[in-house]
Amino acid sequence: MPSPVGVRDRSDTLPDDVLTWARGRAGLVIELKLGPIWYPGIEDALLTTVQQHEAEAEVLVISFDHFAVQRVKQLDSRMKTAIMYGGRPLDAVAMARAAGADAVRPSHDTLTAQDVAVCHAAGLAAGTPDQPALEATARTGR
Repeated sequence: MPSPVGVRDRSDTLPDDVLTWARGRAGLVIELKLGPIWYPGIEDALLTTVQQHEAEAEVLVISFDHFAVQRVKQLDSRMKTAIMYGGRPLDAVAMARAAGADAVRPSHDTLTAQDVAVCHAAGLAAGTPDQPALEATARTGR
């Protein structure tokens, strides 16, 4: 089945030049967009590419697919990860812990100061896609 416009058929298309350039210079946020088209092994392929470029410290892997986040962390516990979600879950900390995530990244219109405080108290970074501080926090652990 052909892929929709803008969706790549292969998991190994992360440009080498971007990873090479970013190493030691800038953080990269890589979102694994899974479903309704599934790419078995995409987490392995992503990590292989990142590791080949020794760019683990520059990359934050995020996804609405918490199983993908969990798989990344199982494959390489050094990788920084964040779960994405919409709405206001009863326990975002438990969701993040279940996936082994370092951070939560909810929809910008649902995140409250209280949610951030709860996550920070649990040792998790918290922010929305339009808050670049989340990437720095997730990368450095501070």
